[in-house]
Amino acid sequence: MSKIAIACIVSLMLSVVWIFPATANEDIVQSEELIQQLKKQPQTRKTRGFVISGAETGPAPQQAAPPSATIYVYFISGTVDFADEQSRQQLDELGRALTSKALTGARFEISGHTDSVGSDEYNMNLSRRRAETVNAYLEENFGYSTTAVEGYGETQPIATNDTSEGRARNRRVVITRLD
Repeated sequence: MSKIAIACIVSLMLSVVWIFPATANEDIVQSEELIQQLKKQPQTRKTRGFVISGAETGPAPQQAAPPSATIYVYFISGTVDFADEQSRQQLDELGRALTSKALTGARFEISGHTDSVGSDEYNMNLSRRRAETVNAYLEENFGYSTTAVEGYGETQPIATNDTSEGRARNRRVVITRLD
C-alpha cells in the first residue's frame, strides 16, 4: 500500500473517532418536551386558612428543585466549537422553547459541565466558555440571551468519570429556571 493510501485511511479513521462520540448517545430533545420540562409547576400545597408562625412549624419543608432540562451539545475536544450538526439542531430546539409563549418572561441559567479529564481550573474555564457559546448562539439565532451563564466544570457529575460513556454524560449543558 502506498504512503498516500495509508495516510488517507488513518485520516478517515481519526475522523470517525472524533465524530462518533459526538453523535452516538443522545437524541435531540424536541422544543415541546423542553417547554414541559421548564414550565413552572403549580404549587400543590394547600392550607385551610390557618396561619402558623415559624416557631411552631418545625423543620422547613423541602424546596422542590427548580425546573431544568439537560441537553447534550457536543464540542470539538478542548474547544468551544460545535462538533456536529446535531448540536446545532439541539440548540435550535432549545431556542424555540425559550422563546415560546409558554416561557415568556421566565428567567433561566445556562450552565456548562465537563468530565474530569484535565485540571479543575481548565475544566471550570472551559465549561463557562461553552455555556457562553450556547448563550451567544441563542442570542444570534433567536434573540434570546440570559445574564445567568455559569461554568461548573467537573463539580456536578451525573455519571461516573471512569468510563467513556459516563464522561460523555457529564459533558452537558443544563438550563435551569430561576424564577
